[in-house]
Amino acid sequence: MAAGRPDGAGAAADSAMKALEDKIRKLEEEIAADTQHAVKKQNALSKQKRKEKDLLSNYKLWWMCIHVPFEIKPGTGWYETVIQLLIYMRQMLIEQLDRRFVLGFILCFDELRLVLMDRSGVMVTETPINIHK
Repeated sequence: MAAGRPDGAGAAADSAMKALEDKIRKLEEEIAADTQHAVKKQNALSKQKRKEKDLLSNYKLWWMCIHVPFEIKPGTGWYETVIQLLIYMRQMLIEQLDRRFVLGFILCFDELRLVLMDRSGVMVTETPINIHK
């Protein structure tokens, strides 16, 4: 997935999210290809700007479809992962104005931590949950 999105997310309609993911991926590929040609032609530069604007609007639509963000990391360094997840959760609260809170989770190796964020603060499970017990 792209760097601006979480490792995974629970969303409403799988078919709608799949179509949106495909459109975002196609636009990202087109922008990357056009960047090489933009230096050569001014027309390509304006075309690239239109695609970037379309991509930004699709990203906003993507964030509006998310229900539960999560991060999965192979190591046990959970602090940096919490910060990254909070960035995603904050983006969800920005895009979804009628949302009161966001519930997410982090899986680092075999430790699961739950994260609850609302407009007044954040709560993270102090003791991780071992998924093998």
